Amino acid sequence: EEMRSCPARAGAASLRGRPLVPVASTGGGIRAGFWTALVLDCAFERELPDVDPRAPCREEFAPTLDRSNTLFALSGISGGSVGFASYAAYLSEKESGSGAAWVADRLSTDALSPSGAWWLFVELPRIFLQFETRSDRSEILETAWERQWSKGSLTRGLFSLWRDHPEVPLLLMNGTSVADACRFNASVLD
Repeated sequence: EEMRSCPARAGAASLRGRPLVPVASTGGGIRAGFWTALVLDCAFERELPDVDPRAPCREEFAPTLDRSNTLFALSGISGGSVGFASYAAYLSEKESGSGAAWVADRLSTDALSPSGAWWLFVELPRIFLQFETRSDRSEILETAWERQWSKGSLTRGLFSLWRDHPEVPLLLMNGTSVADACRFNASVLD
């Protein structure tokens, strides 16, 4: 009922009689992010009439919105959340011509070097010199991931991404606070 009353989700009415698919992914750093995005790309974006066992997903087949629209929610932690966020960014840019090799283009670039440099040249000296900074390593790492997407899909935030792009499934990002080891969830849900 709620989907029918929301104009941004009007396309969901065409899914009557089709299953809505939830997907979950575990953590494991950038490797989990890469594999999560690759599996989503192969399973929901590519038409593979002849599966080549040597290549998990062949690039020459055109993406289709038909199957990715059946995705209801993506729930992950750590690297799995990175893969889901990257897939959501891809879906928001897909119609404007993101290439078929988007997983390798976006997730095989080096996003850890800026974070490592921040630790070595800012956080390590801060231990001895006791100065304040406005940023931390997690912000530097997030910024490096955001720069990999040309149209700024990852800089908009979950609310505007989900509101402006009905093709993007509900993102349920899970994490653990370093300060107190409490779990937290980030999503558009209240």
